[in-house]
Amino acid sequence: MSISPLDLAKHYCVDDITSATSGGSRLNNLLVSVSKGHPVSTFGQKFLKSRGLNALTDFLAGEISKEEFYIRSRLEREQRIVVARQQQLEIEASKIAEQQAEAVRQKAMWARIEAERIKRESDPRYIARKKNQELRQKFGVDGFVEEQHFKQLMNILRTLNAKSRLSEMDAVGRCEQVPDMRSCLSSGAMEQGSS
Repeated sequence: MSISPLDLAKHYCVDDITSATSGGSRLNNLLVSVSKGHPVSTFGQKFLKSRGLNALTDFLAGEISKEEFYIRSRLEREQRIVVARQQQLEIEASKIAEQQAEAVRQKAMWARIEAERIKRESDPRYIARKKNQELRQKFGVDGFVEEQHFKQLMNILRTLNAKSRLSEMDAVGRCEQVPDMRSCLSSGAMEQGSS
């Protein structure tokens, strides 16, 4: 009858070590070999020592009695459990610290973005550009306006927005100079925006 990896690990007081309870692992294979009465090789002893299993190494080498092995191995297991818990606490503390640092970075980034937005939106050029866009949208002038005609177009739109009338000569003269205004007048957008 074969013994389960967990029972074998408990027998040798290494059930707290994952590789001892996992079938096919190096430590489990070594324990299976020992339970069958095979001696531990020099490499096996070095492996056990490297894992901090000094009591097991000494017991398998015949240097200590079974009673002393159980006393020492239980102390070693308790010490491994304490160290593992401490490491787990350190990992969790590290994760929490990283999450907090990330939250601080995120908050700083959003504060910087907000400050940049406020600075950009309080710039007089930005405010003027937004007002011009809104005015052009109101009167249906959403196409590209060449730079040399832009100032004239905006003067006409501001005058119309203020519900002031342009003289017929002024309106025809200005509108003829601004190609977009001709298309607005012919499409009826001016009447729509001014009403």
